[in-house]
Amino acid sequence: MLFCIFVPLAAGQEKSKDQKAASPSEVVKTWNDAVAKRDMKTVAKLASKTMPKRTLELLFQSGFPPYQGETKIIHEEISDDSALVVFRLENRGAIFTAEIRYGMNLLAREDGQWKVTRHEGGIVLKPGKQPKP
Repeated sequence: MLFCIFVPLAAGQEKSKDQKAASPSEVVKTWNDAVAKRDMKTVAKLASKTMPKRTLELLFQSGFPPYQGETKIIHEEISDDSALVVFRLENRGAIFTAEIRYGMNLLAREDGQWKVTRHEGGIVLKPGKQPKP
């Protein structure tokens, strides 16, 4: 009789280990890649329920110009169900777009997952090269 009680508990514990939620930094990296690729399906999936649809539309229209660089996390701070992630986008040898740009995202935990509530695309530290005429 006791066996029947503990089996469902053990199964539930195994499931939670397999389905580890992404960290705020991992969500920001995925978000930045999706914005750069204009993958709005992924962006919408990572956006908070509180983010206005108009913000997503504007993000799609402007977005980050495509970059082959990477997102480097500078700082991550978690406080209860809120998080702040400061990042650096690097696109060495870029033409027409920033080589180095800093930004930050605010995130909230919704249904056990981190979601972007605010996206600040940033400050350009080093502009990209201009093509020779």
